[in-house]
Amino acid sequence: FVLGMRHAQRSAPWSPAAVARETLRPAPASDSTAPGLAARLGGARGPVEVIERYHEASSLSRLDLLAKGPDVNWGQPPPAFKRYPGSQQTALPLPGRFEPRARSLSEALLTPAAAEPGTAGGIDVEQLSSLVYHAVGITDDSTSFKLRAAPSAGGLFGTELYVAARQVVDLEPGLYHYSPTKHAVGQLRREPPSAAELGAPGSASLGRGPLDLVLTGVVRRLGHKYKDRGFRYLVEDAGHVLENLRIGAHEVGHCLAVLDRFDDQRVAESLAVDGVEEVVLAVAALAPPPCASTPTDRRVPSADSARFGYRDGATPSGHSELGASGWAHQATILEVGGSPASAAAAPSAEATANGMLSLPAAVPAPRTALDTIASRRSKRRYADEPIALELLSSVLRDASAPPVTLSDAVRHHLVVTRVEGLAAGIYRYRPEHHGLELVRTGD
Repeated sequence: FVLGMRHAQRSAPWSPAAVARETLRPAPASDSTAPGLAARLGGARGPVEVIERYHEASSLSRLDLLAKGPDVNWGQPPPAFKRYPGSQQTALPLPGRFEPRARSLSEALLTPAAAEPGTAGGIDVEQLSSLVYHAVGITDDSTSFKLRAAPSAGGLFGTELYVAARQVVDLEPGLYHYSPTKHAVGQLRREPPSAAELGAPGSASLGRGPLDLVLTGVVRRLGHKYKDRGFRYLVEDAGHVLENLRIGAHEVGHCLAVLDRFDDQRVAESLAVDGVEEVVLAVAALAPPPCASTPTDRRVPSADSARFGYRDGATPSGHSELGASGWAHQATILEVGGSPASAAAAPSAEATANGMLSLPAAVPAPRTALDTIASRRSKRRYADEPIALELLSSVLRDASAPPVTLSDAVRHHLVVTRVEGLAAGIYRYRPEHHGLELVRTGD
């Protein structure tokens, strides 16, 4: 550890990335209430620069581990599960009672199943049970760690799921919170929130199907362990849940339309959350097919769609109780009628790579989608046996085949050590060629 620290200190001035970190790094704080890293974000010009600074400043290195001072007094860890003692709980059927048509994961990633006869565009409570269970449900409670359907950093599970039920057979319309421990939904209000209350007046997606969904994140659940990096993992966890919801929606014959903009404060008020300790991360709608290849609200804006912009004062200028995580979220908040957000530049076309290694033809996944989700586990015991190149090809094809949900900025890189027929090294996957581009060789 000492040698590593000495090497980091000696090499830092010669590394452009280290120099950038040194520029953004706060002075060590003398106590837990000092602004520290959060204050370093205060001079950023606009929301994009806030996020760029946050990402750089929350990167870790050997030097950072000791040089950074504490930003936030995180207190005791918050409860692992949010409870609403006064709400009327509706127990959901056991998830196994819903038996969709046996479709492989590969197929479920791409298209919805045929709608169940007699549902008339809605779903029943058994399908709702399957949807929420395979999103954030407890899939293994044999230990003190309540393992869940979607992966989470550190097994901390900061995501909460709210359901605005409109057309669910055997469930009264209203706003509900899903309780994983009870596998039940607790009614928070008797009427589902309108599109305006869900932050998107004039939305072409909300209210079109049987239910709408809201994901929130409890910041301190992850921040208590990961400090400044907590917000990174909070939104990453929400992404895992959204993908499970998308697959679960396909299995009940519907699409999941994820909104690319909404008024955060209006949604928070509808859920009666503060928008600071528990923040709104995503709003989505369950809608009948066909599924849009891009978000419906962006592809076909309705005539009365609201004009969204950044909230006045969104760029941080002072101290936040949640430090850098609080500033990162605050800087990205939108509101109806706010300062117009500048349009993002269109991604430039990437040059076709030379020396592309073509991958074998992909084969469909052998297991069904919901069984794969329910049995998924993260393990810290890794096998030494190599995997077949055909298997890697199929995993990569399935990962890149679904249409883009919000952004095409995601790239796939692989650190390969044991794949039959593939030299050890770092590769970049090019989905347009279904091939691998070598970045560097070696283990």
